[in-house]
Amino acid sequence: MSQKLLMHMNDKNLNLINKTVEDAWPVPASFFEDLLIFDPDLLECSIVLLERAEMKRFNRDYRDKDRVTDVLSFPNGEGNGGDILLCPKEVYAYAYRKKIPYLIRFLHLVVHSMIHLKGYDHDVEENATSMFAQEQILWQWIKVKLKLSWTLEKNYTYTYDYSR
Repeated sequence: MSQKLLMHMNDKNLNLINKTVEDAWPVPASFFEDLLIFDPDLLECSIVLLERAEMKRFNRDYRDKDRVTDVLSFPNGEGNGGDILLCPKEVYAYAYRKKIPYLIRFLHLVVHSMIHLKGYDHDVEENATSMFAQEQILWQWIKVKLKLSWTLEKNYTYTYDYSR
């Protein structure tokens, strides 16, 4: 099964490509369009959903790690976009192990990857702090937009706000 959705908004491009299970998109495609519009620094973004074998191949070929991973980011080198590869089955597995909703993990990985596409990294503590601050801006927008009660913590854990 293969689905490709290409959207253009003003001078921005968003590609959504599903090469995996039908229900892997947890929110409507228009949500991703809104998210890209919200972030003025990203002009182009492709989000590709892959099966485990294909994700493992990308991880091996580009990171020399011969194992499957849940997400990979490939910035375009200009700091304004690139490609995000996601493996929904790995996202499901992580969410199940950590007892969090698939939607929360999926959205966090998209946000985390979008920040990488803007040139941020978490290789050292100072960079990690800057990157997390950028993630919080997008996460807060997502929480309001989708009426979520989940908070993203600095150590990349999630807490649920029961008072909401």
